[in-house]
Amino acid sequence: MTDIATTPPNKGQVSPWGLLRRSSKLILALAVAGGLLGVAASQVIKPKWVAKTTVQIGQLASSSSQGISVRLIENQLTAADRYNLPAARLEVIQAMGLPSPDSNRDAKIVFDTLRAAAGKSPDVINLQVSGYSRESALAAIEASYVTLSNAHRRLFEPSYDRMKQELAAINAKLAEADREYNTALQSLKGTVAKGGSNSGQDVLVTNLTMVINERVLSLRDRERQLQEALEVVRTYPTRLLGQHYVPEEPSTPGLLLLVVAGAALGLVIGALVAFVRRPADQEANQ
Repeated sequence: MTDIATTPPNKGQVSPWGLLRRSSKLILALAVAGGLLGVAASQVIKPKWVAKTTVQIGQLASSSSQGISVRLIENQLTAADRYNLPAARLEVIQAMGLPSPDSNRDAKIVFDTLRAAAGKSPDVINLQVSGYSRESALAAIEASYVTLSNAHRRLFEPSYDRMKQELAAINAKLAEADREYNTALQSLKGTVAKGGSNSGQDVLVTNLTMVINERVLSLRDRERQLQEALEVVRTYPTRLLGQHYVPEEPSTPGLLLLVVAGAALGLVIGALVAFVRRPADQEANQ
C-alpha cells in the first residue's frame, strides 16, 4: 500500500501564485492597456459640476376672530412635481438666455439634469443641476431658484398686497374715528364747562361717543390681527435656506482616477484570463 504522505504531487498542478507569475506578462500588458483606456476616457468624458440649493416655500397667514391660520403658497409635492416638468426646465433655460436644448450642449445638460425633490421638512425643496463648468452650474442653479421664486411671487403678492391695503384702510378709519371721538368728547366737555344742561343733547353725544369708542376698539382689534398676520415669521415669500453650493472640483472622475481604475480593471481581467487558461493547460499536459 502506498503511503499517502509520501505520494509525489501531480506535476500538472500549479499553485495560484505560480500561475500568476507564469501569466505576469499578459497581466501587465492588460493593466497597461487599461491605463491607456483610462487616458482615452478622460479625453472623451467632459468634467461636470453639480450645483445644489435648498429652497423654503413661502407662506401666507390669514387672520379672523378664530385666530391666525397659515398656509403654504404651494404644496411641497406639487411644487416639486411641477418643477420637474419639461415646461419648467425649458423656462429655466430661457431665463439663462440659452437656445433650445436640441441645439446647444449647455442647454441640454441643464434640461437633462435639473431636478427638484421634496425635503425632509414639509416646506422645503431641494434643487440640483449640472453644468460643464463651475460658473455655468452656478448660473443654472440661480436661474432655477429665480424661476421657482417668481412663480411663487405671482401667487404671494396679490394676497399680501390685499392685507397691506386692508391694514392701510383700517389705519385711515382709525384716524377718522379718533377725530370723531375727540370732537364728541370736546362737545360734551364744553357743555359741562358752560354749566348748561340739555339732557337730550347730552344723551345723544354720550351715545355717539360710546358708539365711536366701540368702533375704535373693533378697528384696533382688526389692526392687531393684520399686523400679526403680516409678521415676517408668519408671512414671507419663497426664499433660500443658505447659499447655492457648487464644489470647487468636478463630480466626474479625473485623469488619475480613470487611469488607476483602467489599470486595476486590466489586472483583474488578466488574472481571470490566467485562471481560465489553467484547466486548458492541464488538459493539454494530460
